[in-house]
Amino acid sequence: MLRLSFILASAAGLAACAQHRVGDGYDAAGEPILATVPYDVVALLDERTERLGDEVHFVVYDHFRYTFDQPEAMRQFEADPERYAVQRIEA
Repeated sequence: MLRLSFILASAAGLAACAQHRVGDGYDAAGEPILATVPYDVVALLDERTERLGDEVHFVVYDHFRYTFDQPEAMRQFEADPERYAVQRIEA
């Protein structure tokens, strides 16, 4: 019985840690977010205009947090993230 209590307590502790990490620089899977892209990448690429993204409209994709000026831009990004995402070069 003591062993079961220890296992349950450990599981609860791990769950609390995982929940704490989400939003504190980590995505829902517990992977680190490398940076926040402050400009709306859809506006940058499609309209060639610089517009700051709104913290309300964001997507975490491939370890980056993208912010968008409008929800429509966020949906456009989600439909084709490879078109708009930061291109990382692996060494």
